[in-house]
Amino acid sequence: MDRYRRLRETALVLFRKCRESECLSMGMRSYADLADELKPAGGEGKPDCRKGCSHCCVVHVTVLVPEAYSLASWAHENCGRDFYEKLKEQAARLRWVEEEDRPLMYTPCIFLGEEGECTVHPIRPLLCRGVTSLSEKMCRDAIAMSALGEPISVVMDLVQREHYDKAFKSAAEGIEKAGGDARGYELTWAVLKAYEAILSEKEDNTPA
Repeated sequence: MDRYRRLRETALVLFRKCRESECLSMGMRSYADLADELKPAGGEGKPDCRKGCSHCCVVHVTVLVPEAYSLASWAHENCGRDFYEKLKEQAARLRWVEEEDRPLMYTPCIFLGEEGECTVHPIRPLLCRGVTSLSEKMCRDAIAMSALGEPISVVMDLVQREHYDKAFKSAAEGIEKAGGDARGYELTWAVLKAYEAILSEKEDNTPA
């Protein structure tokens, strides 16, 4: 079976009648694990990405609803109340920013740690998994030049990029067939909405 057909059918099974936060979160993590498993061998060159290298972590990231719930669930379990306040502030600041203008603000991802590490790396979004760079300097220069209105290309593993782009699309197609919301949303805003839904669920399940 074609790997992307398999991913699409897996998404359909995972997200059919799946509306609760735990179901969405665990379903997305299972789907992402399968996407990793089905990743084809990479192209030429070795990615220069490593822990603490976060030049690309200021760009717009689109996530699906189950991805937002996976991230929000992690945050609810691992972060304090101050995270929620920070999340609300950042979502409001970025809400109407155009994708191409996001690097100009140089606002780090809400999940970027103090040492430039991705705190949610094992469950990071599909589209983040597809982003690599064969040169840290080139990546750094690309972000700097985009702020000056002079974008430059970054040499990356295009095989990996294409795979996760297709995995994202396959997930969306499966979610749509399952009757769910298959649209993509800006990460910060989507995680905020998922986080608030989780808080609401917790309140509803609290004994009177």
